[in-house]
This record gives sequence, C-alpha cells and structure tokens, in this order.
Amino acid sequence: MEKDEEKLKPKFYGSTTVGSRGQIVIPSELREELDIDSGEKLLFVRFPNRKREFLVMMPEALLYIEKFAKRLREKAELDEE
Repeated sequence: MEKDEEKLKPKFYGSTTVGSRGQIVIPSELREELDIDSGEKLLFVRFPNRKREFLVMMPEALLYIEKFAKRLREKAELDEE
C-alpha cells in the first residue's frame, strides 16, 4: 500500500533557467520517464486567473482531455433528460 501512496506524491526533478533566447532544458530524468525526444512538441497552457501557473503537456494528452470532456458533456446531457 505504501508504494501506491508514493506514486501519488509530487516528484521533484530539478530546476532549469530560461536562457537569453527563451529556451529551457527539461531535466533528463523527466524526459526519460515521459519518453520525450528531441524535436517533440509540447503545449503550454496558462489559465487566465493564474499569473505564474501553467500546464505543460504533450499534444496526445490534449486529445485525451478533449475526448474525456466530450464524454462528460454527453453524460451530462443524458442525465438532464
């Protein structure tokens, strides 16, 4: 059971500095765990009410979120009937 709890805890991968050209380096351990290769696209999403908080995701994750949201809307519509 303790292993499951460990999986839910945030994991710190290190820090990075924004270079003069706006570039950042993703820590190698994180790149390996997420299988991020050179040339891959990442999406950066910031919510209007959060000044310095944003979400980084791979495009595949956005497709998953869109499908999930669609199913939720469809379920809500069925529940209303």
